[in-house]
Amino acid sequence: MNRYLSSKNTFTVTILWCLVLFLLSMLVINIQKEYITVIPFVIISLVTALIIWILLDTRYVIKNSNLLYRSGPFRGRIDITKINKIRSHSGL
Repeated sequence: MNRYLSSKNTFTVTILWCLVLFLLSMLVINIQKEYITVIPFVIISLVTALIIWILLDTRYVIKNSNLLYRSGPFRGRIDITKINKIRSHSGL
């Protein structure tokens, strides 16, 4: 079983981490000032958690004749024999 991590574009990863920091800072500021209600708090928290989960947990595994992929909560399986073409992607 071969495991591979996803290649990451530095620009995209930087933007996503900045978004996470912004969302977390907005949560903290609004909690301190008591401006935030439950629904926006839950939505912002879930979006932030999803972004972090995808950033930290994206990988591919080749097992038997299948390519298993996982990116946060998104998971799937591709039969390797049905892959027709593989292209290199620069991430831009």
